[in-house]
Amino acid sequence: MSGLEILSLAGPASVQDGGRPGWQRWGVPEGGALDIHALAEGQALLGNAPDAAALEMPGAGGRFRAQAAMVVATSGAEMALRVNGVARGWRSALALGPGETLEIGAAREGAIGYLHLPGGIDAPVELGARSAHRRAGLGLVPTAGDVLRPLGRGGVAGRSLPRPAHFDRRCIRAMWGPQSALFDAASRARFAAETWTATPFRDRQGIRIAAAGGPFEAALGLTTLSEAVVLGDIQMLGTGEPVVLLADRQPTGGYPRIATAISADLPALVQMPPGTGFRFEMVDRATALAARAALRAEIAALPERVVPAPAEGLAAINLIGGVVRGDEGEEPHADRS
Repeated sequence: MSGLEILSLAGPASVQDGGRPGWQRWGVPEGGALDIHALAEGQALLGNAPDAAALEMPGAGGRFRAQAAMVVATSGAEMALRVNGVARGWRSALALGPGETLEIGAAREGAIGYLHLPGGIDAPVELGARSAHRRAGLGLVPTAGDVLRPLGRGGVAGRSLPRPAHFDRRCIRAMWGPQSALFDAASRARFAAETWTATPFRDRQGIRIAAAGGPFEAALGLTTLSEAVVLGDIQMLGTGEPVVLLADRQPTGGYPRIATAISADLPALVQMPPGTGFRFEMVDRATALAARAALRAEIAALPERVVPAPAEGLAAINLIGGVVRGDEGEEPHADRS
């Protein structure tokens, strides 16, 4: 089956789906898309199954060439998008003709974009998922010259989704972590009141965040035993700097976890470009569970929010406004034959 040839990639792109839940007990990270809302956007635009895999592109995309007519979709961070040099709208489904070139540039808003194919990207299923994990050697990490092949056909072009609200979120809800008691009351109060900044030091394993008031007490990071960690855990490194653990996190860790960012707000956190300021709001378990249920409901409703994409190019220009017949000044005739 023909597919989408990769001419070049601008960053460490990888194929991702919903990940491998349940495997961490065997030392295999869950993995999966960093922004699960963005993954679901592409499924809604193309009518894909929820477990369909997409190409995750941190920071920037690349150049691709269609080997046959096909429909693709984009989601997540808005990136510069062109087809044969003509700008196109993001978060939409668009048709490519044989030999046409798709260019995805740097992120204009957000940090991680996604490219979707009909039926999802055909990649090896390993341990129940197509998600790539570079360190573990699992899944597909494509390079220039590879061809991304769709698992299905079809897809309707000219469909789009509105910009998601989580791109505006600058307050990340969190619960106190398993080792929060190792931090004194003043340190906990400072953590909750701090202004934080998302730093450029990030990958699929975690994102380092910086406090306006400087590092926390470093000695605390040297005294705890390793134990299982979970998605969103905020580990305090030996340098006194926190790291929020993400999809490809290590199965266990020994740094103390002062807090855990709730799963519903991780799409907002991972989409913050470097330098973005934010704060934490400490919440209880009931609030975290309600937020997770709300996110799941929002994802389930995405197919109902798909609308026709705004007109682009010549279709957006009224080329025939003000047309006249041309005989307005003539006397009417009963027979003009």
